[in-house]
Amino acid sequence: STVELGLEGSSIVRVIASSEASNHQAQGLILDYNLSYGYMTVENADGATEQVFLAMDGASVSTSIIDGTTGERISATDLDAGLRVMAVGTYSNGSFIASTVVVLPN
Repeated sequence: STVELGLEGSSIVRVIASSEASNHQAQGLILDYNLSYGYMTVENADGATEQVFLAMDGASVSTSIIDGTTGERISATDLDAGLRVMAVGTYSNGSFIASTVVVLPN
């Protein structure tokens, strides 16, 4: 993250804050899923857990959720604890926001 200040004399006249986003991926078992808050906790093969947030457009989920067996798009309401998933997205400002979640076959 960077912060750029614009100065005129001893006064700050402009503040620009930015954070670099990086691509990220998480794969594992959904331990907890909360559609109301738009996140799930995923446990990977090593037992480490990570919070994965769904991208939201107002009250609607904009993350693409795909059934890995059929290749068809499914609803966020189809996600649940116990499913295996692979989430791909961007890690930015301390949060992983998934652009795509694929439900993997068991």
